[in-house]
Amino acid sequence: MAVCSADFHPPGARTPADTLEFLGRHGVAWTAVTQGGGPIVWAGPDDGGTIAVPTVPVADTLGAGDILHGALTHHLADKRHLTSQGFVQGLHAAALVASQACTSFGTRAWMR
Repeated sequence: MAVCSADFHPPGARTPADTLEFLGRHGVAWTAVTQGGGPIVWAGPDDGGTIAVPTVPVADTLGAGDILHGALTHHLADKRHLTSQGFVQGLHAAALVASQACTSFGTRAWMR
């Protein structure tokens, strides 16, 4: 599994779709590319699509990617077999948490 920022450009990749294709060709079954406040683009073994990111009043984006990765890991930790539905649910839940984190200044103030 790989969840990358749109700023990540492997060789020959210029768009999120290119990045997903590159990762898939290199054996990564579950992939996603985040685009800040834009939709998350994802691909799995048999499916793919986009996930809307909530619109929030942004105070600070520091740590948003780390928070998204942690929330996704937490959501997927109890999955014995990952499906497209489970991956999408995990990405959606992680986007909600990361978006909420962006509404406060600093990486921890949002947890209060």
